[in-house]
Amino acid sequence: MRLNRAPCAWTAWCAASWKTAASRSPKRQDTAGGTATVSTAAITPTTRTTRKRRRGPTWPRRSSSWLRVQGLVQCATLRERNLLADVCAHLERQRAAGARRRDLLRLVAASLRAAGHDAAVCVSRWGKFPSHPAGEHAYLDVLLPAASDRGAHERVLVDVDFRSAFEVARPTKAYRALLQQLPAVFVGKDDRLRLLVAAAADAARASLKKRGLHLPPWRKPEYMRAKWLSPYDREVAPPDEAAAAEVHGEGTAAA
Repeated sequence: MRLNRAPCAWTAWCAASWKTAASRSPKRQDTAGGTATVSTAAITPTTRTTRKRRRGPTWPRRSSSWLRVQGLVQCATLRERNLLADVCAHLERQRAAGARRRDLLRLVAASLRAAGHDAAVCVSRWGKFPSHPAGEHAYLDVLLPAASDRGAHERVLVDVDFRSAFEVARPTKAYRALLQQLPAVFVGKDDRLRLLVAAAADAARASLKKRGLHLPPWRKPEYMRAKWLSPYDREVAPPDEAAAAEVHGEGTAAA
């Protein structure tokens, strides 16, 4: 005896889905007059559009050199900050008059002396070494009065074009950010300058290495330190200026 079996639910659902898809498929007229089914994928391929996520500006990662420089750029004492303000004021005035670099240093030193500071132009010179060539560098120094009766004068270094000394070719974003942190005019003692030069020189080496460039000898830490920490000659004030300062000091003491 043969039993009539009803189709299972899965088979019925598959058949209904196939019929629905076939009825919705586009038709085209055949050359023989019949109709043929055209695949939808052949006409309009399915493309999945993804919406890009908007992000904010990407900032360079702060390296250890960046953090070291960030803690060394500010003046250490109130006297250094006041001296920095005086130097920037005289520097802006002399640059507006069109003075050149070496003349600019002498003019700023004369203006600082007229304001009562013991300032002078210093020229450091160093010989040739296996790691870097010989050279010389001009900057200012100011001898501040002793903080106490038994103390000695404080020698403060002043460089009016400090930031440009660390420029390199094809800098990375991280090094450009560090370069902007360096002061354009440096005023401070030699111990802070030594640490600042070391941090900036290490960052310059890392930037050049990432770009695949060779570190030039004039950007090595030894060469950069030699600019300000080598033996130097301190120019004395002109005789007429020294005589005027002496007369001014005697007049102040008599008053």
